[in-house]
Amino acid sequence: LAVVYGRSITLAGHLVNGKPDQAIDLFATPYGRSTPIRLATVKTTVGGNWRLHVSPRILTTYQATWSGTERSPRAAVDVKPLITVEELRNGKVRAHVQANPSFRGRLLKLQQQQADGHWKTVAHRPLGRASTVTFAPTLASSRLRVAMSVNEAGDGYLGSYSHVLGYRTY
Repeated sequence: LAVVYGRSITLAGHLVNGKPDQAIDLFATPYGRSTPIRLATVKTTVGGNWRLHVSPRILTTYQATWSGTERSPRAAVDVKPLITVEELRNGKVRAHVQANPSFRGRLLKLQQQQADGHWKTVAHRPLGRASTVTFAPTLASSRLRVAMSVNEAGDGYLGSYSHVLGYRTY
């Protein structure tokens, strides 16, 4: 399971006995912590079903317990940094990376989509203050995106990429 930073995912399950109105305790263990944190207690509905929306800020492992002794398997939810990209009026491309830590100094890649659909890195630059970088591409009109590798994202995060930008030369 993976989610983009700032977005939510729904955890759901059900009791085998199907009983409604049963208390399910949900625990979260964010990356870097050794002990779980009680996140919430939810009640089962008809059929013993339960659900909870969560927005992890870093790789987090979740586990549900019932009656203090019955435990679900652990479920890890990976997190991808949120990368936004925009073309500026002067033809430059600005990208911003959002997640829990600052990504200052980490490398972002400007990628151009090739005719065969593959992505080719055409420039790379380190992120500055506020985890932002501006590229000055000298490319023909094309489809661009900005990507961050898993190594640049760092511990507790997956690599990520922005939406595709329809870049136009002026």
